[in-house]
Amino acid sequence: MISKLMRKKNFKSFQFTWLWIGMFLSTLVRFKEIIRPIWFQVLIISLLLSIPMLEVNAQAQKSETLIYNFKINNKLPIYQFHLKLPTSEEDSGISIKVFGKNSYSFVQEIITDTDLSYEEFRKNKTEYFSAVDYNFDGYLDIKLVSVIASGLERYEVWLFNSKTKRFDFNKEISDLSTPIPNFQTRQIDTSDTSSAGAEHYYESYAFKHGKLYLIKSDQQTARPGKNGQIIYVTKIVRERRFGKMKIVCEASFDLESRVTLLKGVLSKCGDFVSK
Repeated sequence: MISKLMRKKNFKSFQFTWLWIGMFLSTLVRFKEIIRPIWFQVLIISLLLSIPMLEVNAQAQKSETLIYNFKINNKLPIYQFHLKLPTSEEDSGISIKVFGKNSYSFVQEIITDTDLSYEEFRKNKTEYFSAVDYNFDGYLDIKLVSVIASGLERYEVWLFNSKTKRFDFNKEISDLSTPIPNFQTRQIDTSDTSSAGAEHYYESYAFKHGKLYLIKSDQQTARPGKNGQIIYVTKIVRERRFGKMKIVCEASFDLESRVTLLKGVLSKCGDFVSK
């Protein structure tokens, strides 16, 4: 992957600017006594020339674009992505223009938004937009970080469509908490943990006929005492069996390191985490 920061100057039409200049000059002509001194004429000309330059500079500062090159598949040309950053702290909109054949042909434009600030995105430009194979079909997909919170991240994910050669938004993966593809199990693992570390919610998903199915969940909750210290934690692990999610282990763990099995097989619960 090659990531490069570029600044593009967007020269827009100055029709309104020059209309204002014309009206201003016509007004001055009516008062010849005012514009007669040479020094005054030089001052007016300098001011008028600086107006379009200021407008150009303002547009250039607002059009910061990141360019990424990703090899989606060995049989395809390199895809290039022009990601236009939010123009200010108040603006969350992001435009992603996709080009094929090394930027020679326009493929599509993706319009989305992010909760990340303008400065956050600039500092972490390579981490916040990347390509990874989420559905294990041999083609890289693209993801954009949209939310970063304590214990989780959320991404906007577009899967590559090998038929149309375009990227299609996938709401199922985008709604998951910190989805990470596991290439050994060919599953998507998710995680949502508390800042204290004693509570978590892990899930694993698998694709079947193009749809995402939950196949395992691991939920651990903590019960605090009056002083805020954890008294014990409870863990429930579910797995998909014959098309339905069933509890394979339910157990509790107290401060004395005593584990009580409530249901299922204890080995299915794995490790307990308490702080």
